[in-house]
Parts: sequence; C-alpha cells; structure tokens
Amino acid sequence: MTSGSVDDKLGSEEVLQDYKNRFPLFREYMELCDDLPIERTCVPETGGISMDLQVRFISDRFDTLLNGRDISTAIGRHESCEGALRKFCGIGVDYQDDPRGHRLANRAEWNEVAKLFPEMDPDEAWETYDDFVDPQVRKIERLGVYGSVDPRMDLYPYEGTDLYEAMQQAQRSKG
Repeated sequence: MTSGSVDDKLGSEEVLQDYKNRFPLFREYMELCDDLPIERTCVPETGGISMDLQVRFISDRFDTLLNGRDISTAIGRHESCEGALRKFCGIGVDYQDDPRGHRLANRAEWNEVAKLFPEMDPDEAWETYDDFVDPQVRKIERLGVYGSVDPRMDLYPYEGTDLYEAMQQAQRSKG
C-alpha cells in the first residue's frame, strides 16, 4: 500500500475520473491493467509494480484470501493506478512528499473492493478489507527486505528511505 506507513485516505472519485478524462493514456492503461499478471515475490511492503507497468507484484508474505475471496485484484489495481498516475499524469513523482497518487490509487482499490464484495455496503466492505490488510502491512514493513527483489520492480516509492539501498542490493542479487 504505502512506503513507510499505512495511509488509508481515499482520493476523490471525481478527481480520479478527471485524470482519466484528461489523460487518455492513463485511461487506456486503467481499462486494460486488470489483465496484467500479478506475481508473488519479495516485496518489503504489500505490493509494487514493474518499471514498464506490465507486472504487478504482491508480497509472498501477504495473505490475499479474505472471506474466501482473493483480494489480489484490489492490490493489483492500486499498484497499477499508482504507477500509471506517476507515468502518465505526473502525479506522485515525489512519492514521499506527494501522497495524491497513493490516495487516488486507494480510491481505485476501494472501487475494486466494492466489486469483490457486492453483498456489502461499499464502505463496510472497505472497512472489512482495511481491517484485514493493515495489520499485515505493518508486519511486512517491520520484516524489511528478506530475499531477492525482482529487478523489474520499480523502486520509486522507496527513494529517500532506508529500504531503498537494501532493495537495490536485493535486486542486484536476483538480476
């Protein structure tokens, strides 16, 4: 979800739609991203995305089964949205000081969670999801880098953090 802390704030649905309207490449990518693969690997947070935005990564230490449903698609949608906002819209380029991309990605993730749990009120579904995800995020963050990091993974969320150098080294050990 986020590098260094759990930020559950939701960006505005209207702003997310506005970016889709103003940036055709962002809209096109978001329409197709659900077909991109999700790979389980060493991620010292919940998830990540490849530099070319074609592969989504989820920590192999993260349990993605909530009430019998695989929530990988929600996490994947978050990672895709966050990376695409950065690439196509210039949002969240300075990840540490610009939370807009992360928060708009939270909104895209919220939308996916609502689809995964249609029998629930969307806000209730998000709360249930959040209560399941956040403790895992905190635990995984404390574990740090624990293996080889896929060399395709974009490290932009970690720039300026203690994890950045460790992740670069872990990428070199795999590449």
